[in-house]
Amino acid sequence: MSVFSVSGLSSGIDFASMTSKLIEFERRPIDLMETKQTEFKKQLDTWNQVRTKISEFENTVNSMKTLSDLNPVSGSFSNNNSTDTRNVLSVLSTGLTEEQDYDITIDKVAKNHRIMSGGYSSGETIWSQKFMASALETFSISTSGTTTNFEISSGQNDTLEKLRNSINNADIGVTASVVDDGSSSDNFHLVLTSNSTGTDGSITASDTIAYTLGPFASNFTELQAAQDAEIDFGGLTVTRSSNTINDLIDDTTIQLQNFGSGTISFTQGSSLKDKIIDFVDKYNETKLFISEQINYNAETKVRGELFGDSTLLGTISSFNNIVSDAITGLTGDYDSLASIGITTNKEDGTLTIDSSMLDEAIANDTEGVGNIFAASGASSASTVSFVDNGRDTTSDAYTVYFTGTDGSDNVEGYLEDSSGNTITATGSGRFLTATNGLIVRIDESASSGGSVGTVTYSSGIAEQFSTELYNLNTFDGRFFDKTTYLEDLIEENAEKIQSQIDRLEVRELEYKRRFAQLESFIGAMQGESDFLNGQISNLQKSYIR
Repeated sequence: MSVFSVSGLSSGIDFASMTSKLIEFERRPIDLMETKQTEFKKQLDTWNQVRTKISEFENTVNSMKTLSDLNPVSGSFSNNNSTDTRNVLSVLSTGLTEEQDYDITIDKVAKNHRIMSGGYSSGETIWSQKFMASALETFSISTSGTTTNFEISSGQNDTLEKLRNSINNADIGVTASVVDDGSSSDNFHLVLTSNSTGTDGSITASDTIAYTLGPFASNFTELQAAQDAEIDFGGLTVTRSSNTINDLIDDTTIQLQNFGSGTISFTQGSSLKDKIIDFVDKYNETKLFISEQINYNAETKVRGELFGDSTLLGTISSFNNIVSDAITGLTGDYDSLASIGITTNKEDGTLTIDSSMLDEAIANDTEGVGNIFAASGASSASTVSFVDNGRDTTSDAYTVYFTGTDGSDNVEGYLEDSSGNTITATGSGRFLTATNGLIVRIDESASSGGSVGTVTYSSGIAEQFSTELYNLNTFDGRFFDKTTYLEDLIEENAEKIQSQIDRLEVRELEYKRRFAQLESFIGAMQGESDFLNGQISNLQKSYIR
């Protein structure tokens, strides 16, 4: 490319200065775009700092999502068989304060007693009117030392379905269901399952029905024998009627799930109070930083880099709601941060700890304080237990329905929330995972065909923050959208600036070319003028002679 030099020697005009002034004037839109680009980069840098703060806070709350996370000592089970993938037992909670190991062998898990009647066709009566049209008979169920009688007559409890409903409505510790075995005839059976595990829950059926296809009670067969849990604990043989055991290891609750052997280990971690203090510190640090970016400082008359951003304003509002609301589903004295001495500072919204009040709460009810932060679940029956939750699991009471097993012995069923909405679920072994992320375990003793109990789930503060922060900071979260938008804007703006700079460079060369032509033209005209002046001067001299 040719380079034009405009000296102004011929004309006496400073074309170089004129070119510079013209280019400076035409560069103003670029200067404005570059100023805007600097603002975009500052905003992006600030958003990245916000995301870093959120990630650090997220790490803190994710370390507080379960009761075992919050305990100064956490318990775990190591299977002796490294290739065995079954869940043998789980440590539900512990109040231990020292590291300890316990060898344990589970020879038997506790099971519910389950018996089944002989087969009947659909709608067939179990009470015969053939010989005694007005006879009144009795069917009796005995369990846990109590006998309950059910009268049977024409139209009253005279079919499997009617008798099932009466048994379930009586609430005698036995669940009745009608099961179709799939055969071509006499395929319907009444199945009775004890609601409690162990031999104490054994069921005995008897009747005075003399004129049916055969005595009704004598047709019952045993599907699953009542069984106590049997454990070898450090050489000591221990039996229990339940798989949930809280008197084997001091201050510890364990859940038996399968036979097997291994070691329960308790390891020391941070104290509950230390974790709570760390949570408060990270919360305050994160909230103050965000507030600084979105607010206007009246004293310094400086506004934050992300002043008035609606997403961050919404984030602050969510933070306020989580720390101020009581935890749904918790009972007892401790159900909120305020109840354990953690309150909100009205001036800047940070949290303040009343140390003595927190100490008292932890001393009175360590687990109750932990439940304020952790996700927790309680079951109404031994046939179903809470295992885990997902990000979409909301605090509620969920009725669990067990409909059977598939060809691979995976449980099948569904859940129902307190409003009656059905939540579909997928089975894997004895575990049922609902679409909202809630995972429950259905015990081997559970009877299929109906409800096996209710699991009440409570989402603690750490779990609530974990979900909120994940939705903000994940690759498709609201904060990610902000940074991606700014990155795209910066890239697009950079392309526009470069395009304008390229255009201006061409423009500058054009100015220089034209001024060079003008200088050349003026130079030529000056030469012509000098020539004419010389000729005129010569003529004048000729006339003078």
